[in-house]
Amino acid sequence: MIKDSSQNAVLKKILLKLNKSQIIDFFIDYIQREKKTVIKIPVSIFKVKALSSLELVVKYLKENLKLTNIKISDLLNRSPQTVFTTYKNSIKKYSRALPVEYSAYDIPVGIFRQRKLSTLETIASYLKDNFDLTFHNIALLLNKDDRTIWTVYNRGRKK
Repeated sequence: MIKDSSQNAVLKKILLKLNKSQIIDFFIDYIQREKKTVIKIPVSIFKVKALSSLELVVKYLKENLKLTNIKISDLLNRSPQTVFTTYKNSIKKYSRALPVEYSAYDIPVGIFRQRKLSTLETIASYLKDNFDLTFHNIALLLNKDDRTIWTVYNRGRKK
């Protein structure tokens, strides 16, 4: 990114003119573009029963990764207004920090861009199809009933 000290000085001048949010957005965009880094959602956040799957994803991206509503809307292929409303609803229902524990089953945020399936259908399908987990194991990871996971997985396959 920075090849010599003159470029470094120019970059410093630019960064000094940006606010914190703009700097974060700049580096997130850079990382995604140059390093092809995949943003992943820890499966542990889905243990929170008080929130829907979409509310959990938006809350994690907003609070833990400090992304803007616009950036989240781009990542999830949703409108900024939907992201705003979803986040506001989530903090009304659950104001605490989400439980974040990384595991081998973390969910790449890119899978939510496809709007054909609901958020829970997308997660269940991803875990089943990519890790060959049983419905029971997926249910344990997501803090849901086995029958719920079976239902959303099979509903998603029919779409």
